[in-house]
Amino acid sequence: MRYTIWNVTQIQPPEQTLYPLNPHSHFDLRYHPFGFAEGVAMRNFTIEGDIGIFVPDPEEAQKTGADSDRWLAGIVGDVVMAEFFRRDGTQRYPDGGLSAEVYTCPDYTELELLSPWVYLQVGETLTHGIAWELHRLPASADTPQARRQAAVEWLATRSE
Repeated sequence: MRYTIWNVTQIQPPEQTLYPLNPHSHFDLRYHPFGFAEGVAMRNFTIEGDIGIFVPDPEEAQKTGADSDRWLAGIVGDVVMAEFFRRDGTQRYPDGGLSAEVYTCPDYTELELLSPWVYLQVGETLTHGIAWELHRLPASADTPQARRQAAVEWLATRSE
């Protein structure tokens, strides 16, 4: 049978979630808005360089995904909640090739990391390494853009 590990971490609705976007993505937009709320998701997703920024909608559920590598993060207040992982570009992933997804609704947000599909036989194992880390942003990061910049700078140092 084919299996994947699909890690879901629920957090308070963040100010913004951040994806590193794959410069060689097979997705035309470099990310994938899920159809059940595609218009909402596209309205709330912006790109700055190679970073995807997904902002929760105050009224509607929405979901996006990307074929990201290294990390997925949410900014809640002055704290970055980051999940670090590695994407294997030689493997197939669920949902058309997504390794990271974010679901938001007014009450909570889910940071989701997916492992590659693996065919397992009895006695075999599947692992998917994920490290979580919380990082407090500096007090000088007092706007959404400043918090995002400080978060991305920190994430870059953690994923080298």
